[in-house]
Amino acid sequence: MPLSKDDPFAPTLRKILSGACDPDIFIYPDERFAVAKKNIPYEARHVADNLILKHVRPAPLLAEKLALLCDKSIDEFLAAGHTFDASKFPYYEQVSTYIGTLNDVSRYYNNPIGYRCRSLASKLMFFRNTPYWVPLLVGPSAWENAFMADAQVDINDSLRMDLSLTAGSSESNLPEDDTPVPGEIPLPKVIRESLDDWVMPTLSKLNSLEALALWNFFAPTKQAENLLKKMGDMDSNFEWENPSTKGFPTTTTATPPRVPLDAPFTSFLLPSKISLKLKTTAPKASKKIVPPTQKAENRDIYYRPNPSHFLQTMWYWAVSKDSTFIVMNCGTFERIGVRHRGSQTLYLSDIIDPRREGYGRIHTGLVLAILNDAIDRVWKVRPASNYPVPRPEHMLGNLRINPKAEKKRRRRAGPLKKRQITTSQREGYLVLDRQLIEHEIGKRGFLTLVFETDILRSSAPSFLHRLGPPCIARLNQPNSIRSPIRKSEYNPEDYITAIIRDPPLGMGASGVVFRVSVEIQMRSGATMTKEMVLKFSHWNTNLGELYNEYAIYDRLMSRNVSKGIIDVYGLFEDLETGATAILMDDAGKSLSQVREEALEELGEGVKYEEIPPAGSFLTEAQRREFLDILKELHAARFIHGDIRRQNLMIDSAGNTKIIDFGRATFPSAATADEYQEELEELLEILGLESTAVNLKGSQLADHTAASDIGGNKDHITSLAKGYFAGIKGIGAIIGSIITASLQSLMTPEASPIEEKA
Repeated sequence: MPLSKDDPFAPTLRKILSGACDPDIFIYPDERFAVAKKNIPYEARHVADNLILKHVRPAPLLAEKLALLCDKSIDEFLAAGHTFDASKFPYYEQVSTYIGTLNDVSRYYNNPIGYRCRSLASKLMFFRNTPYWVPLLVGPSAWENAFMADAQVDINDSLRMDLSLTAGSSESNLPEDDTPVPGEIPLPKVIRESLDDWVMPTLSKLNSLEALALWNFFAPTKQAENLLKKMGDMDSNFEWENPSTKGFPTTTTATPPRVPLDAPFTSFLLPSKISLKLKTTAPKASKKIVPPTQKAENRDIYYRPNPSHFLQTMWYWAVSKDSTFIVMNCGTFERIGVRHRGSQTLYLSDIIDPRREGYGRIHTGLVLAILNDAIDRVWKVRPASNYPVPRPEHMLGNLRINPKAEKKRRRRAGPLKKRQITTSQREGYLVLDRQLIEHEIGKRGFLTLVFETDILRSSAPSFLHRLGPPCIARLNQPNSIRSPIRKSEYNPEDYITAIIRDPPLGMGASGVVFRVSVEIQMRSGATMTKEMVLKFSHWNTNLGELYNEYAIYDRLMSRNVSKGIIDVYGLFEDLETGATAILMDDAGKSLSQVREEALEELGEGVKYEEIPPAGSFLTEAQRREFLDILKELHAARFIHGDIRRQNLMIDSAGNTKIIDFGRATFPSAATADEYQEELEELLEILGLESTAVNLKGSQLADHTAASDIGGNKDHITSLAKGYFAGIKGIGAIIGSIITASLQSLMTPEASPIEEKA
């Protein structure tokens, strides 16, 4: 049932469906971002074998099927008696005048094509009974400028409708008496009351997904066009890039991750024959391992774009966010990919021209397909009759699913388990003293890295060689290994093994931080273990930042600055990728974690006028230790450069540490004001720069030392007087300033904290 030509919305609908990106827009690539680089994330080389991409196959009718889905959904909408309100349709206008960067490509797609298609699809799926057009979906926006960047489509969970666009009202936000239920999408009451019963529960479930679909924007260059073209010429069998270390005993008992089920709806879009016969050959283990022969590549020079590298990166992102649809767009060319989980196959459309008439029809169908796929998956892929909420017929329209194909796609696996240690193995572990463990870690020239977390299961370990010795005076001897001799094979006593079992602890200035279990096998066959931290260079940034951090630790050691400095056991480099890593002791919890856990434990027993500083939850001795650490750094002419709660640590023994020297400088040419500024940053975090927080209630007695501040004012003041005594030339300038500042700041004027009634 087509829309009548006399319908007021007919011109707008024609504009949406026949719409295309402006074909006359000026394209002038910015040379700074126009060159492709090898971009496979480090973790992508360690994805579990049952989740990697194994096949790339064409889906030549994909674009036509998406357009058909759009047409059928509109026909069903009108046949059910629903109408489009032309007066309330938001006005979207082309804003781009030229395209020079990847960011411009993103805006070129969204304004107006993307916005219009998402609005129409949301109306057809969810908001059928209301005249309003709801901006339900957040479009894919890429804010960085590079050769390629990922973006995603999400549910707008912070939705604030501009009612002036829809109802002619001056109201721009929800009325005060119209607050939505926590956990629900914040829709105005007038819209919520118009929804079918199944919609709000479904929207809440969709909002729980990490991403509805992924977009990958490319720089608008001939190189990007050629890359998208070549993706259609690839062999069916995809060669996933793994570490090429051989002989490592990866006979882990960790259960492979569960393979998420495919949505029944999506089978309509794919070729009729899908093979699920997958065969995996486990690598052979031996007593010796053979390292990769390939040396680290120069990632920036003479790189010839390989479609496999980009497809592996995009598939990895799709697996990590469990997305079905992958869109690739460089402004002039586009491909749409569909990830089939059961067969580990990526189905690719033919090249689509975003400037060709009818592009809007394809992308309206694409958004409808994305929503249908996600709805099937959040309701656990049950048949329509078994849905926990009424399943509206329009979701599938006249499209039919083959139930036999769905049965073949069901693959189940048990929950994730950590590597198990038998009783005999545990008894074989030797209880060795700290010095022996440190010595073994510090002297070995190689590190094998294994992932056993979430979607990652290393089929072979990465092989890293040592670039620098430990930055620990007691281990760094004149004959310490700096660059080990390469051999054709290695025994277990030649290397250490680091196993990552948890998500990253956080992001530092120079890299990503993981907690690792380090295993050290001795000649006797006994194994020692130690919990440590491994800091990786960011895979898509300059590796120099991590080199700089290691160099700072080395200089700290050479100048005998050790107070509050974490023990660093060396700098390592991956032989194949060139990624660098620093192995170090676990510094414990940051002050951000300490404060968060303390406030959570206190609960609502105490009411604050403002959240207390992190230092309020430390002992007086710990606050003093942090000041002493910074004093020693400054006395040795080091500027840390990144003093914040996340970099101030308390270890399991209650000792204080300062970490993350990626932005540190030495020897510093800092002025007196810069030293003072860094000190004041620390004082603010410790709660010593302002009036002490007055806390009522006995619950705080064990969590805060705020009451000690006044009593220890003399110590802090005396510390300030001598703070810069060891720094020639600046002590006289700022010593008195800090002393006076601290004296005024240490005078408490208690601010009342009301107990909760």
